[in-house]
Amino acid sequence: MSLELATKVGASIGEPEHPRHVAVVREPTTAATLRTKGRLFVLVHVEDQGIHGREIAVQAAEALRDEYYYDLSAGIDISLRRAISGANRRARARLRLGESLHLACAVLCRNEIYAAKVGQAEIFLVRRARLFVPGASRGELTDYAYRSARASSAPLGADSEVALNVWREETEPGDVLILSVIRLAEVLGADGLKNAVLTLPPASAATDLHDRFGAASGRAAPGILIVEVASRAAAARVRPPTPAVEDPEVVRIAERMQHHVDAAEERGRGFGRAWRGTLAAVARPFIIALAVVLSLLPRGRASLPRAADVSAVRAVQRRRLTIALAAMLILASGGVGVLAYTDFLDASASGNVALSLLRAKQEFDAASLAAAKQPPDVSGAREHLENADKFLNEAASSRRADATEVGKLRNDIAQLRAQLTTILLDLNQLDAKAAPTLMDYGQKDIAFIADPGAAKVWRVPTAQPQSAAAFTQQGAPEGVGAPAIVTLAGDVVYVMDRDARLFRYDGDKKRELLIKDRKFTKPVGVAVFSQNVYVLDGPSGQVWKYEPSADGQYSSPAIAFLDRPLAPGTARSIAVDGDVWVVTTDGKLHRYHRQSGQTASELDVAIRWQGNPAHVDAVQAKEGQGRKLWILDAAARRVVQIAKDGVEEARIALPAELPPPSAFIVVEESGYIVTLHGTRLARTDLPR
Repeated sequence: MSLELATKVGASIGEPEHPRHVAVVREPTTAATLRTKGRLFVLVHVEDQGIHGREIAVQAAEALRDEYYYDLSAGIDISLRRAISGANRRARARLRLGESLHLACAVLCRNEIYAAKVGQAEIFLVRRARLFVPGASRGELTDYAYRSARASSAPLGADSEVALNVWREETEPGDVLILSVIRLAEVLGADGLKNAVLTLPPASAATDLHDRFGAASGRAAPGILIVEVASRAAAARVRPPTPAVEDPEVVRIAERMQHHVDAAEERGRGFGRAWRGTLAAVARPFIIALAVVLSLLPRGRASLPRAADVSAVRAVQRRRLTIALAAMLILASGGVGVLAYTDFLDASASGNVALSLLRAKQEFDAASLAAAKQPPDVSGAREHLENADKFLNEAASSRRADATEVGKLRNDIAQLRAQLTTILLDLNQLDAKAAPTLMDYGQKDIAFIADPGAAKVWRVPTAQPQSAAAFTQQGAPEGVGAPAIVTLAGDVVYVMDRDARLFRYDGDKKRELLIKDRKFTKPVGVAVFSQNVYVLDGPSGQVWKYEPSADGQYSSPAIAFLDRPLAPGTARSIAVDGDVWVVTTDGKLHRYHRQSGQTASELDVAIRWQGNPAHVDAVQAKEGQGRKLWILDAAARRVVQIAKDGVEEARIALPAELPPPSAFIVVEESGYIVTLHGTRLARTDLPR
């Protein structure tokens, strides 16, 4: 059994004014990918300092990462070679004259390290307080002191075929892997490099090596990526999401702001000391003059006191004068403190506004990048826009914020939101009385919408929404009233009108299904599974099950399916995929399963949320191999994907500029979500 390992990563990718390096770290969140493909670490050095060279480096690093994890047909060694060759082709197609890239990458899988380099990249391994470099063959370590002449190959993208050697070595807890470019150890020395990574955390060590290289050589420091390997007791089946790496530009701006705040506070203290000295110097002549004036005032004749009485009176006078002076100094110092504190608050508020605006711009840029992907990451872009809105509102709440800048950023966010939102159809264009409530879909990407306001059931092909039309309506030949509920079983459509009559539409066959034993009074949801009809009744909180008789009707007695009915008036919607799923008005999901007999007992819905628990407003559960459970959180404008074992897999953001959705469908076969916002249908693509 292999030892479970954990990693700590630190990186320094150069000065923000001249970014020359790209670092990519991928730690899979699922145990299966972690066991088969491992963790990937990539460092690309850009020889040219232009923006074009850095863009090529980013594309090459992302191409290497994507192709490595996409290739499941071979082992780690071959997959890594193929991925580097793909990155080489990508870089060769776009490099200009004078631009060159150098690459170092490593894969940590189980208890083994795979490493490769292209160009002038360097790889070091610190083990048991000794510095090693990869040997000439796989599994060979060479002490840095006895290394051979430093070999280098052509830069990435220089040739059509890249020649590389994948080095492989078993790792141990406590190992430190260093990826760098161009003479890092020669400038700093083996002992300096080794001591930095052994005495500091990876992030601090990378920053320290970066600063020391610049001071020692007088040149820009190379990119540095440090990976520390540590053991752990056990790995979770599903790894938590990797925390995002803080942007170095943000850290530097925050440090400069803190420096300005500290300087302002120190100026306030000096200002207070100066005020106290000035007030003391100004007050002293006035106090002396007041004492002289008081001494010249005429006094009544009195008997001469004894020497002891005169001494006591003078002592009391001196004590009172001292107390008065102390009180005046306290008041003066208090005033200076108030001024200093006000200045500190002003500087702090200005810094917070600037930082909030910077964060908002970064989130907007991230949303723009997500929207520009092919295919676009619509959900990720919307999440970044929500974060940008939050930071922008924090900045706008201060009177120090620039109203013009805030307004421009709000306008940019609104425009990007409009680009991300795809409105399939507005039912008001088909019928001005439209007031849709429920929707469902079958096996051909066709949505059916119950519209009590227009007294119709709409048939909307999601691929061609312009061909939407009324499927049936009140007064149709089959005798249906105003449709209230619609549900599908395969391609068969079931419609229940406001009079609680049920109709079945199978191709050209249309007929009413007679339910003889009607126990329900006000149905709020209907589901059909294996030709059995499940009716969720709101007032009774019961699910009434009806089994078909030989003539295709439902003349059999009604079955109270739940062994314990829900509280009256709390039932909201129902879905059946073998188990019965019921949503209640308090935002909870209930699961029922029939063990024996005709009634079903409630099972514990142990959903393992990745974040805050969702408020369940609707549920979709379709029968079929590999299908997921989908939950709608209308207030948060999220659709949550749940595996059948209860693990949350994804949260897909819905349009924030539209009203909260009242119904939804997830077309898993085609990879998109359709939500109902008032009378408008919006489409959101699932992440791929």
